[in-house]
Amino acid sequence: MSNGRRSSSSFEQTAACVRPIRRAAATVAVVVLAFLHGGRPVSAAGAEEWRGRVLYQLLVDRPVVRQCPRRRLGVAPYHGYWAQDLYAIEPHIGTPDDLRALVEKGHNAGLLVMLDVVANHVGACDTSTIHPFDSPYHYHDCSGCDGSCSIPRAAFDAADEGPLEHCRLAGLPDLNQSHPFVRHELLRWVGFMVTTFSLDGLRVDTAPEVARPFWREFSGAAGVFTLGEVAFTGLERLGFVASYAGPGALGSVLSYPMYGALRGVFGEGQDMDL
Repeated sequence: MSNGRRSSSSFEQTAACVRPIRRAAATVAVVVLAFLHGGRPVSAAGAEEWRGRVLYQLLVDRPVVRQCPRRRLGVAPYHGYWAQDLYAIEPHIGTPDDLRALVEKGHNAGLLVMLDVVANHVGACDTSTIHPFDSPYHYHDCSGCDGSCSIPRAAFDAADEGPLEHCRLAGLPDLNQSHPFVRHELLRWVGFMVTTFSLDGLRVDTAPEVARPFWREFSGAAGVFTLGEVAFTGLERLGFVASYAGPGALGSVLSYPMYGALRGVFGEGQDMDL
């Protein structure tokens, strides 16, 4: 990213390159904007409107919420998952009006707009500067974690929900959704975002790092379709991945086990027999 100001915002440039994809049953395109993570806006699409649609392509934009300050090369919040202020738009990207304009252009083109949200963690900066979670009590402690307070490798291998939900992912401060203030603020924030920007759906990052009952409340507060990321690719984890979708959790999940199987067969020459 250059230091110079661009003649138009990144939101505007993204909107200009998105076009509807025509399929026999429906027209669908999804814009996914990296975002950390009331009423439902009139224009938002509900779960029924998403069913039967094809997610043809995901366009991943740059960070939207204000990120932690840039750091040394190789350790920087370029991906948008290092939020410092949930309610501020990252100034390198644009303004709230730019985001509203992007969503409006998508809707005018017949597109549904899905936002990438994170409710598991915040950025790797001083937590006293995080808004609204500026207290150490808003985060999990290091009980059961590795020496850096992160999720132990064994917890990923075993799909152990205790460390997955309690420890830090890649060392990022892990929000404690069981804390009343944290729970209330995350639910209030996601409703605010959906309403303010007329979003049609949410791609929910790091789903297994948060307990399922919270996702049920989160989906209800959002009032739109939710699609979770449960990044476990082995077919033996199919049941674990599927458990994050349904009435007790999120609206649906990405099929990482299917992705893993397809990659194994077509990319690595594995046997097609399950």
